[in-house]
Amino acid sequence: MSNSGYNEFFYMPQLVQEEGSSDEDDGLITVELRMPSLTDECEDRVQQKLIAVDGISTVHIDVTRQKVTVKGTVQAATVLAKAKKIMPHTQLW
Repeated sequence: MSNSGYNEFFYMPQLVQEEGSSDEDDGLITVELRMPSLTDECEDRVQQKLIAVDGISTVHIDVTRQKVTVKGTVQAATVLAKAKKIMPHTQLW
């Protein structure tokens, strides 16, 4: 056994991709929206109306940041148009 200064038990951490973050492979598009008047009371209504759109697979709502993240195969313009019907002051994040 040579003493080359290399420790065979040296651990090098590897970067691990989080589950669900490989959106390009799945063909999913992520659209982030700012909904300035979003409240706890309207959260369920926004969730139900957005998830009903064909092509939207998940909707995540952060009321404190007034941010809605939508994932699916639908285009950003379609998501924005539907969100503006729900809350007129909606804009892309």
